[in-house]
Amino acid sequence: FFLLKTGAKFSIIDANEEARLTLLAVKYALKREKINSENFVLLDIGGGSTEIVVNTAQNYEAKSFDFGIVTMTQKSIKKEDLEKDLDDRKIQIKEFLNSLKIDLKDYSFVATAGTPTTIAAIKLGQDFFSYDRNIVNGTIVNLEDIENCLDIFKNSSNEDITKLVGRGRVEFIEVGIFIYKMIFEVLEKNESIVLDDGLREGVAINYCLAKCKD
Repeated sequence: FFLLKTGAKFSIIDANEEARLTLLAVKYALKREKINSENFVLLDIGGGSTEIVVNTAQNYEAKSFDFGIVTMTQKSIKKEDLEKDLDDRKIQIKEFLNSLKIDLKDYSFVATAGTPTTIAAIKLGQDFFSYDRNIVNGTIVNLEDIENCLDIFKNSSNEDITKLVGRGRVEFIEVGIFIYKMIFEVLEKNESIVLDDGLREGVAINYCLAKCKD
């Protein structure tokens, strides 16, 4: 009924198209922020899946992994279970990266979606209500920032954490951080570039590009 009432049309996209659109937005965002990076590994942590895209000047390779913040939170009740699950995921991700036969030292690490932007915002002194994507975009998050956030959440009340991350995210945010940290370890990186731009912006850019061709 909602569809008929508004006239809006929806289409379901697969993981490859999601990766393409998210990458499109990130490339535009890097140019906008004047960050020169042709070779980079893009991380997009979702609720039910995690996407990794390896981009070069000429091409890209994408892989969707069947774990995310929500699914891991629901599955891993105990911390030791989460750690074991993450260790298993490390193996899967390393296999994908090794299959590309690239030197990760030549690639920067770019991260988008809620967890990286939340850590960047906290680093900048923002909370959920003062969040400013224009300031967050291009922020460098390192392993120390991740550990600081874990300490904050460990020693804060649910009310204080809610002020930082918003309602409905309190129970998920720590798992998201552990996933983010795990990717740092897999890539052997100490820092990542954080961008707020993602799938939504990619859909808009793709639409505009298609219209320009008409």
